[in-house]
Amino acid sequence: MLESSSKRLMYGLILVLIGSVTGHAQRPRPTPAASPAILAPPRVVLSSPVPAPSPTLTQRIEDLSRQIETGITSTKSNTVAVVEFVDLIGNITNFGRFVAEELTTSLYQKRFRVIERQLLRKVVEEQKLSLTGAIDQSSAQRLGKILGVSAIVSGTVTDLGETLRLNARLISTETGEIISVAAVTIFKDQSVISLMQQTPTSTKKLDASNQPAANNSPPAEVANALRKAEAEFFTFELKRCRKSDTSVLCEFVITNNDQDRFLSLSTFTSLYDQFGNEARGQRSEIANSGDSALIVSGVPVSARMTFAGISPQATKIALLKLQGIIQMQRTIVRRHFEVEFRNVTLAN
Repeated sequence: MLESSSKRLMYGLILVLIGSVTGHAQRPRPTPAASPAILAPPRVVLSSPVPAPSPTLTQRIEDLSRQIETGITSTKSNTVAVVEFVDLIGNITNFGRFVAEELTTSLYQKRFRVIERQLLRKVVEEQKLSLTGAIDQSSAQRLGKILGVSAIVSGTVTDLGETLRLNARLISTETGEIISVAAVTIFKDQSVISLMQQTPTSTKKLDASNQPAANNSPPAEVANALRKAEAEFFTFELKRCRKSDTSVLCEFVITNNDQDRFLSLSTFTSLYDQFGNEARGQRSEIANSGDSALIVSGVPVSARMTFAGISPQATKIALLKLQGIIQMQRTIVRRHFEVEFRNVTLAN
């Protein structure tokens, strides 16, 4: 009995030991903690700054125009002529012509009076003026008297390889002196290169001093060109002057290039014949309104002025000085101005 109990106890201990060993073998091992992830620093991409685009040809010429505008305003010039820009030896290129055309347009849009360029060329050729390079005082003064110009815009173009340098001068027609300067540098983009490569149809300078002597009777288009004058944003075109004994009747076409304004033609107007005799204005008429009328902007109107006291032997008007009066209303005078015509042939 005792032996049987001992065996059962032994078997029980053996089973306990086997269970203990098996349980230990099957116990799951702890999972090691995951290492914290190491984050890579953000990638920084460096790029070069984008260069600002170079100013265009149009922008640079507008910059030049603004500088010239400042000079015109500061000197109180009111009518200008723009001549072709030349290279350093005085040659005219298509690029120089283009610059002059653009400046003419830009200054006109700024409300300055600018002489039409074809008219300017005709006058230069007829009067044998020198308007390239260093403009001489005599040419500047003569142009001022003929066209009523107070200043001339001229300039040079210098090729510096990748760029062009434009230098402009504002020249007084009263003294022939430089009264203002302006300059810009232009990058040679494709449009500039194209203009520089074009062969001008004529390389003749704007200088008629070395031209053959003109005929005694100038071409009709030149004679007509000399009979236009600008003043106070009005264009005066002298159509004809007819003589009858000792009186003269001059006919005009007047165009108002500004806002609607009243205009009067004063009888203080005078003309001088080729003998130096003076004839005074007797009666004026604008359209059908007498000596004063509202001139509508952009509408050409006819006008007439009668003079008395001219010599019966006179065949030419050496000087005609037309006196105008701008009025705010018919009876309120704003300011006076003067327009001149010279060397006008008298018709019978």
